[in-house]
Amino acid sequence: MTVIDWSLLTRTARKVELYRDEVYLREAWADLCEVAGQDRNAVLSGSALLVVRPEGVRSGRLDPTLKFLDRHGFRIVATEPVGFDRMLARELWRYQHTLASLDRLAVVDQMLSVGPALLLLMHGPDGAVPATTALSRLKGASNPAGRPPGTLRELLDQPNRLFALVHCADEPADLVRELGILVDSPTRRRLIRALVDGELAAADAARLAEFRAAPTAELDVPAALKRICAEVAAAGTAGHEALRLLDASAGGSLVPWRHLMGELTRLGIRPSAWDLALVGSSSIEYDEPHAVKLLGSPDLDAWSRPDD
Repeated sequence: MTVIDWSLLTRTARKVELYRDEVYLREAWADLCEVAGQDRNAVLSGSALLVVRPEGVRSGRLDPTLKFLDRHGFRIVATEPVGFDRMLARELWRYQHTLASLDRLAVVDQMLSVGPALLLLMHGPDGAVPATTALSRLKGASNPAGRPPGTLRELLDQPNRLFALVHCADEPADLVRELGILVDSPTRRRLIRALVDGELAAADAARLAEFRAAPTAELDVPAALKRICAEVAAAGTAGHEALRLLDASAGGSLVPWRHLMGELTRLGIRPSAWDLALVGSSSIEYDEPHAVKLLGSPDLDAWSRPDD
């Protein structure tokens, strides 16, 4: 196997420590070297990966995302639907979810089950930093507090930190690793070939059109809460505890989400995953006290410092 050239992939020493033995990165690196050949370095520096997450697709954020990307010089060369499940989510965010509360993990599972995501692979504009890094800056942080204006997440009107709408690879290392996680080898090799050739195939264009035409739902937390409350109220006095928790959520209090889910299960009530994701994302404690991420956000400016 070709030795991994980490200088092409990341400026984050901690990322090298965590990724160097991962089968996902190793498999995708091998596919990249075999398919791209002498174009490998150009692919790594000039390509970007963005996933319009299930809640982003469902809420109609694909079109404004595409317009934003086009406006900033990113050209789509391949698409692929992604069906998230609990294992895929835990592997993709393995080093960030060490911070997550169990309630947060439960809500994320509900959020990612509302439909398929769409993976977009792009050629980025020429610049001094990799296209992944340029896009990561433009995307904006998941936390709305303190996020600079003009970012993609500001444009998409992200309602809270958990309802993230989009995800992108921060550095070339993340692009390679995430291709190793999100798709199998035959699909991955097709996508890498598209990055080399730089042309959007007819099937990919048709898939993009299909996703753009998909039905959408409103990001309306009060309406979602009202629908869940109506289902619980129909259960009569047996739903007292669930209604108490839902009333607390309506009043702005954080609630023990897994306990609420247990109450709904006991009542035989199964609200839509969309409604649960909307309400849960604004009603829980996101992080475990004193917990830390194994891997934080990279120093994107490091790519502009050649001596680092």
